[in-house]
Amino acid sequence: MQQECSTAGACKLLRISLDEADGIKQRAIDRGLRRRKVEPLRRLCIDEKAVGWGHKYVTIISCADGAKARVMAIEDDRKERNLNRFCVR
Repeated sequence: MQQECSTAGACKLLRISLDEADGIKQRAIDRGLRRRKVEPLRRLCIDEKAVGWGHKYVTIISCADGAKARVMAIEDDRKERNLNRFCVR
């Protein structure tokens, strides 16, 4: 049963610091990226979302290939270099 969904709430339940929680998340992301198979992408979606206050954005690059829809990259800001970094991988 899920009791909390925020990082701060999880830290409190697990009695760990935010840095420790961030390390756990980063290792999980790294594990998932290593398992990802390189496959051709047919439908690529690019979106920019505002985060926080002011003019702060993230660029979300996702694949919308039917049942295999998934986020491929999340980049800070909304600059052309974010797409370039994804496309040259």
